[in-house]
Amino acid sequence: MLSWKAADELLDHYRNFQSPNFPFIIIPSTYSCHTMLQNGKAPILLAIIAVSSYTDAALQLTAETAFRHYMSLKTFMQSEASLVHFQAMLVFLGWHHYTYRPKMQQLYRSVQVLIENGLHDIVEETTEQ
Repeated sequence: MLSWKAADELLDHYRNFQSPNFPFIIIPSTYSCHTMLQNGKAPILLAIIAVSSYTDAALQLTAETAFRHYMSLKTFMQSEASLVHFQAMLVFLGWHHYTYRPKMQQLYRSVQVLIENGLHDIVEETTEQ
């Protein structure tokens, strides 16, 4: 179980140490984990927890597994594509070397799905707004 305080510390770690090296997904300093959940950014938060928890192997494995299951459900089972899912995948894939496990390595498929399914729908979604 992850406390709100611990989750906020991981979010701060991502914001202060990881985000400057991969500045494609910027999380405002005013955002807490609770704010992200309220604003529909749960997939991004889950990806951030997965990639920021590299010092705690058990937590990282739990978060990574939860992220993979969530994205599989939304992408493959429910055929959902949104900017939030695209951003979550960018965070996760940008730091996948922290969660690398050879038996589960399907980076090429993840990137392919992200490009084929995500970009087309996201461009349409963005231009309609």
